[in-house]
Amino acid sequence: MSFVISAPSVADLRFDNLYKRILAYLMELDSARFRALGDDNCRAFVRKGIAFCDTRNLGFVEHIEYVHFLMYFIGTDFDRDPRYSALTRALSDQSHVANERIETAHRLFRPVAERFIGVGLAQAHVALSRFNEAMEHTIDDQLTPRLVFDAFYAAYDFTPTERDRFPEAALVDAAVQGAQALGIETALGRSVCLSLALWLGTGFANDPLFPWVRDVTAQAPNNANERARSLKAYAQKRMIKMRPKEET
Repeated sequence: MSFVISAPSVADLRFDNLYKRILAYLMELDSARFRALGDDNCRAFVRKGIAFCDTRNLGFVEHIEYVHFLMYFIGTDFDRDPRYSALTRALSDQSHVANERIETAHRLFRPVAERFIGVGLAQAHVALSRFNEAMEHTIDDQLTPRLVFDAFYAAYDFTPTERDRFPEAALVDAAVQGAQALGIETALGRSVCLSLALWLGTGFANDPLFPWVRDVTAQAPNNANERARSLKAYAQKRMIKMRPKEET
């Protein structure tokens, strides 16, 4: 008698095996965060990373780990974020072998990390503190995309060239889509979503790294503006708790 394992079963076995390996890596990267996310969100996060790698023939565990490393810092759906299009192209260019693509991606990511993240998240924390201070001094009714962009640029001391090259239109589109997904389609809601897109990545509304975005809006009053206010208030408290941690 012989047994044939169905394709879905093979896929499930492969995922379970990879999940254990990747989760162990993620726990080394940031155990507190991934424990807090819970198994369902961790699985969703890893599934997205594996799917990204599968479509690009990045099959070695080390490659998959590196993609999850990128997702951790710049958002699970960074491949749809216009700020990281060069990074996505490098990983997707199958005219080069996988190791070369990973090396190229790392060369591209390094200046991004130095400019926007910093050692132990220190650079991001300082900039976020500046940004939040600007938001706290802005009346909700006066919050506009222009003000959000200007506060972000000031937080990071953008040069005129960096301002000119920043993909504002694409970020605004992502904010509009996020507001629609979260049921906060108001001027305030779109501005709040723009802020989240800037800091969490353009896929923030469905990112398993940030389940609180969906939880807060789902539990808020049944009024779009009130939901937007609740999300804004919670995001400011939640994100400012981020503190630099030592790199090992």
